[in-house]
Amino acid sequence: YDLLLKGDKSGDVSLQNGDVIYVAPAGEQVAVIGSVNQEAIFEVGPGETLYDAVVYAGGINTVADSTRLMVLDSLREDDNAWQQIGAIDAQSRKARRGEVIRVLSRVGIARPLQQQSVLVTIGGEVAQPGRYYFQPGTRMADLVAKAGGLTSEAFPYASVITRESVKQQQRQSFNRAIEDVELLLTAQPATSANRAELVQPANLDLVRSVVQQLREREPDGRLIFDLPVTATNLPDDLILENNDTVYVPPRPVTVGVFGAVPSPASFAYRSGRSIRDYLNSAGGVQKLGDKGELFVVRANGTVVSKGALGQKALPGDLIFVPIEVGRGEFWARLRDITSVLFSGVAAAASIKVLSE
Repeated sequence: YDLLLKGDKSGDVSLQNGDVIYVAPAGEQVAVIGSVNQEAIFEVGPGETLYDAVVYAGGINTVADSTRLMVLDSLREDDNAWQQIGAIDAQSRKARRGEVIRVLSRVGIARPLQQQSVLVTIGGEVAQPGRYYFQPGTRMADLVAKAGGLTSEAFPYASVITRESVKQQQRQSFNRAIEDVELLLTAQPATSANRAELVQPANLDLVRSVVQQLREREPDGRLIFDLPVTATNLPDDLILENNDTVYVPPRPVTVGVFGAVPSPASFAYRSGRSIRDYLNSAGGVQKLGDKGELFVVRANGTVVSKGALGQKALPGDLIFVPIEVGRGEFWARLRDITSVLFSGVAAAASIKVLSE
């Protein structure tokens, strides 16, 4: 970078007839963002430090906090493990592959979303999976192009886009669901049949188990988008946000049937078969099952309930038959919440299967 940043031509030799130019593979790279003059991804050589990377980014700007840096190892699973490094330590701390170096602003003013740079991860059926750094306002189409496009095995309909802002909204929804259960539990009249049934030890254990699962469940932050099953591209105009993760799976080859059925299993997908056909393949609905509350989790994350039996099955569908419970308000609400809980778990499980 001496020639580009400093105008130093001491290493710029003149070419001669017969010379061979060898372009070596890129070395270790780091991203520099925040209050610097040129946010970008830079290659760092052996022994180069965090401070050197900031110099490559044109140095700090006039509003930067020159006393510290924030460093994130993007290759680790914990995307929120930012580490604070003092300015003096940054001059001796070696830069490592995959690190994101953020220079903070001393004015303490957060930039609006439209001005925030984004670091996005894309994996699965793309030509060049990896982490990519973009300017604010970048669209999904730009990310896919940067990753070399989709492969011939890609199944965009089932693509998984996870986002931090969506995860926060999901956490609020789970908290409200927990509050609903607890409120309904305390609001049941002491003389009602529902109350008498509810206070039985087995039922109380069930309620506590559901509430505990809701408390322990970590939302995945999946962003649901509407694409036809025959789609060949991701939603091109979707604006990316910082720390978005995109996974493009291959086309699923199974349909799963679970819950109150005699033979829960995953069955080979056959075009033209209905949800009822796959339910029959699993032995139908057991006596304790509630056929009227059957629902289907599609590979794109949506849930189909009313009239699901007559619909055509799609690749990657997960069919669930819940157990029939009491008819009171509490049990109906508990059934709804457990259905939502299964929907999320099933979707997460399908993502895991698709990625293996």
